[in-house]
Amino acid sequence: MAFDDRGQEFELPVCNVVAIAPAIHPIGIPSQCPHEVREQLISAFSIMWQDANASLNRVRTALELLMDHFSVSRTRVAQDKKGNRKRVRQDPASDRRTEAAT
Repeated sequence: MAFDDRGQEFELPVCNVVAIAPAIHPIGIPSQCPHEVREQLISAFSIMWQDANASLNRVRTALELLMDHFSVSRTRVAQDKKGNRKRVRQDPASDRRTEAAT
């Protein structure tokens, strides 16, 4: 509820944001950010009002590109209960661990 100049109460219309141009950047992108990562983030920001899931997928892609840029390993070596060494990869899509013998 809101009040007009005479103190009369009235309802404000409800608005749903569909798009904002140019896109709002909810987080700052550092100038040192790799070009590919920057493009994915800007793309994510431009569709966040229309399709939040698609926007977050682009953020995920940007994070993967950033990990690639800094050569972050997607696997690690672990030992099972018998002491055998195995390479364990974290599957980001389902948060499951998959194992491959080394």
